[in-house]
Amino acid sequence: MLDIGQIAAATTDLRAGAAEILDRFRSIVPYAAASISAWNPITDRHETIANASYPPEVVRHLDTWFVHHDEVYELMRNVDPEPLRWRDMPFDYRRLYSAREVFMPAGFDEGVTTCLYTPDGRYTGSMHVSTDSRRHPSDSAAHALVIMQQMLAGVTDILRPPTWLASSLGTEEGGAIVTPEARVVTLAGPAPGPHLISDGALPRAVAQTLCSGQVVTRFLWQDDAGHWHEVRLAPIPEGAVVTVAASRLPHELTPRELDVLTLVTAGCSNPQIAATLFLSTKTVAKHVEHLLAKLCCTTRAEAASRAINEGLLRRPVPSARA
Repeated sequence: MLDIGQIAAATTDLRAGAAEILDRFRSIVPYAAASISAWNPITDRHETIANASYPPEVVRHLDTWFVHHDEVYELMRNVDPEPLRWRDMPFDYRRLYSAREVFMPAGFDEGVTTCLYTPDGRYTGSMHVSTDSRRHPSDSAAHALVIMQQMLAGVTDILRPPTWLASSLGTEEGGAIVTPEARVVTLAGPAPGPHLISDGALPRAVAQTLCSGQVVTRFLWQDDAGHWHEVRLAPIPEGAVVTVAASRLPHELTPRELDVLTLVTAGCSNPQIAATLFLSTKTVAKHVEHLLAKLCCTTRAEAASRAINEGLLRRPVPSARA
């Protein structure tokens, strides 16, 4: 089992690592079929990342109906995480839907599902094992599965790469995934701080940025208390990994100059900016003059380029403010 632990700790390719683990696991349990399924906390869906001999209809069942309705899976997921073989259960599992309609017709006569948990208690997925003999899994194999619950959790932890991304963004606070719907999924490690909560003001600002079609990896955000924060984004398919750090407005920019710079970067003319912010064009021109000087830029295009590179953009995109 030591080699399985080494594979789990070293793998960077979740699918390849899971497939190799299933291959090595056969020496512990002579299974007829086995699979490893990863849980996506963003979509609340399971996906099989490695499969050894389960037919397609069984794989579909394990990733869908089983994880939402199977009585024993719900028991292990919500009450007692210890893996239970069919024969360990306080009732006849063979009478239940999964065994009666799916597993036994596929030729399996015994089995066990192991829910996988990280050391901090996060559920990351499941390992399913089915045999064609009631002698397996043995008692020693069942004990090995208990040990493997944490050992294999990293293999199915789809948040592990985003966690690495968050640490690479270089803030003391932890990070979180923010979806285009402003939903927040926290990552392992330090807490992400009080502003990254689902449908909060900051996640809504991130969602606006994600849905804008613009490539923005940094921006400035002001909380309700008037404090400024630098927000960093690393795009992923589900949205973005986001970190937040307390900040000040750089280059001695004023909040209104940041508003104007943000709209300049969006390609707005002075009259358009004036209409958006309910200012006169003369006032906007003065703001542009001041921000160009503070950024040591000679043109609006140069200022826009610097704003994008340094994250000198306000989110949400500015509108009329008192």
